[in-house]
Amino acid sequence: KDLACVSCGTTNDIQYHASHFKPAGGYSYLRFDENNVHKSCSRCNSQLAGNLIPYREALIKKIGIEEVERLEQPNQIKTWSVEEYQEIIKKYRQKTKELKL
Repeated sequence: KDLACVSCGTTNDIQYHASHFKPAGGYSYLRFDENNVHKSCSRCNSQLAGNLIPYREALIKKIGIEEVERLEQPNQIKTWSVEEYQEIIKKYRQKTKELKL
């Protein structure tokens, strides 16, 4: 939450987005992968369609080239079960609670 925009580095935006490196709609197996979503300013995420060249460069520094290349692999279809969704909800409710402390 305290990081700057992953693509341009701004800390001056009033509304940040959760920007997916690979779109969640087209890459269902990455939808809940935390290495695929990063803080982005509204300009980079909305107006510049993610501003992907600097996004990728920043990701290499942040998570390493091997992990970036893993994210760039061809799409794999993932169908989430009810149990998986329940676990994901539980996990992120707890993380949200911890952020509010």
